[in-house]
This record gives sequence, C-alpha cells and structure tokens, in this order.
Amino acid sequence: MLTKDPKANQSQKSSESMATTVLRIAAAQGRNARQVKESSTCDDSYIREYRLFKEWVDDHGEIDNHSSPDGDNIYLTRDNIDLYFSEHVAPEREGNRGTITRIRQGLEWFADNKEHIGTGFVVNSDVVKLAINSNLERQKNSGSTKPGEDPHKDLKDVLPIPERLLMMDYIYSTRPDWGPASFSFTWGNNAAVRGGSTRNLVFSDFNLSRGFGAEEDGLLSKTLFLIMRKGGKHKDRFSVDQQVACWRHNHYQLCSVFSASMWTLWNLMTERQDPIEFLHPNEEERCLWWDCSVIDWNEYSDHSSAMKQIYKKTGVINCKVTHDRTAAIQYAGSMGLMPHQINSFTNHLLEKLHRAYQAEADREVR
Repeated sequence: MLTKDPKANQSQKSSESMATTVLRIAAAQGRNARQVKESSTCDDSYIREYRLFKEWVDDHGEIDNHSSPDGDNIYLTRDNIDLYFSEHVAPEREGNRGTITRIRQGLEWFADNKEHIGTGFVVNSDVVKLAINSNLERQKNSGSTKPGEDPHKDLKDVLPIPERLLMMDYIYSTRPDWGPASFSFTWGNNAAVRGGSTRNLVFSDFNLSRGFGAEEDGLLSKTLFLIMRKGGKHKDRFSVDQQVACWRHNHYQLCSVFSASMWTLWNLMTERQDPIEFLHPNEEERCLWWDCSVIDWNEYSDHSSAMKQIYKKTGVINCKVTHDRTAAIQYAGSMGLMPHQINSFTNHLLEKLHRAYQAEADREVR
C-alpha cells in the first residue's frame, strides 16, 4: 500500500519496478539458457572428454545436485575440476599438448553450454595449469609408457596407393558398411574432410556445381562439393557456409565422387522403404530427404571400430585410425604442396600446420 509521503511513494514504486525487472531478467535468462542447452552441439572429442570426466567424478569426486535450476546434477565444480586434473590428467593421461589442452577445452564447452550457461564459470585455474604442465613434463622424455610397446607406434606415415587400394578392395567386397567406410575414407584422404564432419552431413549438403572442374565447359566443368554448413556442427565453427571438393581419381576405388555417387543411389533407392520425392512441390516446407544423414555412423566409436577392423583385416598400418584428414595433409606435403596451398583446402592456421601436420620429408627438399 502506498503511503502519503510522495518521496516514500516514489521510492516504493522504484523498488517494485526494480524487483519486477529483476524477475523479468531472471525469467528471460532461464528461457535463453534452456534454448542454448537444448540447441548446442559440439565436437565428438568434447563429448568424450566430458563423459570421461563425469565417470571419474562418479567414482572419485562430489556431485552438487542443488546448483542447477532445472534439477540436473552439476559435475563441473571448482573442486571436481581441480581434483580431476591433479589426480587423473597429470599422472595418467597420454598425448601431446594439443590432446591435453582439448580436455580443458571440452570441459569449458560443457560449462558454457550445458552446466553454467551465462555465469562466466572458468575451468582454468592455477591448479589446472600446474597439472597440465606436470603432465607434459612427465611425458617429455618418457618415450613408451609400456615396456613391451612398439617404440615406433603412432609415428607419422603416409599410406601409399597400393595400401589404399587394398583397403578399398576389402571395403567394397566385404564390408556390410561399405558406404560409410568408403565415403569417410575417400573424402578424408582426397579432400581432407574431418571424420566428425562426414558423420554430420545430410543429403542437402551435396552440391554439383559448374565452373570448378578440370575444364571450363562441358561435363568436366562440374564438380561435386560437400557443403560445410555454418554453426557448431563442424569443428571449425564456420560463420558462413563453405564448400570442399576434389576431382575424380584415376583409380575408381579411391575416387570420392564415385563413392559418394554410388552410396547415394544405393542409400536412397535400396536402403529406404519409402520412395524419395525429389520434386519440391511445397516451397513452404523442407523436403524430407534434405535432412537424411549421408552415413549412419553417428558416433566416433562407430567410425573408430569399423576402421580398426579394416586395418586389422588388411594388415595396413596407419598412425591414425579415423583421422584421414591428417593423412591427406601429410600426403599433400610429401607430394610437394606448399603450406599456403595446403591451407587453401584445410583452413588450418599456417603455424599449426607447420607444428602438427606438415610432412616429415617434403618433396621440395629431396
């Protein structure tokens, strides 16, 4: 109830207005946080690191189930993170600086997009920094961590054409998942497309465009592009749609266009029970086939399991299991492409390219 004092009334109105504003902002923040939480997608490696972190916390940490407005358990607390890096990452995790840093980046992503949306929660701390430095020092001169392990394991190598052909002959003749296997392997090797990106592609991400082919006119002027849609579904977090492509390969088994074309026809015409309608009669609605996944490997584990089996059956040895993009970059360097040329189809920063991906023996210096 308002008093007779005008100043008191004005102060009371101001307080009520501020309280209303605070409530409106809080309600809007809740809606916005839910939208971010429901819509955010991230790289498979972040999902894996967060899952490992949660499993560790379940066994060794403390869960705060009172901090989340929607009732979800909060795993990413200051104590849990510091304990995880000090007791697990520092003494046990293997990998180079990028691998260890990705653990922190993955947890940061889940803090910003799932558990602490809009709060400015910081994963990094002096304890985390010390643990990361301790991990790197432990690995610096340790070599193999297992006495009987191959000392050459995981060193860079380039798959020669005969071994690639051996793999593709096995895939096309034996594998029930020949479509995803051939598509991911050939596009990774020839166009340096990430495995995570191939698992996110849908059929509307194909674009047969003119003008980029081997000739200016005619059939050879056409090029099949894969569209890397803007947003968070690809690791590069594109702000605009981008395209990648490669020309036809002189070995059809290794040809990305052959693989994509054959798998598309088989998938749309044979695998699906309902016929696909390629016309677009209603421009107010999306065609159903636009959002059909190109391959049915949804997780990194599906991809990794298949490729491990293929390597084992063919006897081919590669330093990477699913990172065919890395093999493409190293092969490009070994064939004489300059870093700025490789950068044009991988979008890697030149400094990172030199540090992590450039071929060990560049053709220009042979």
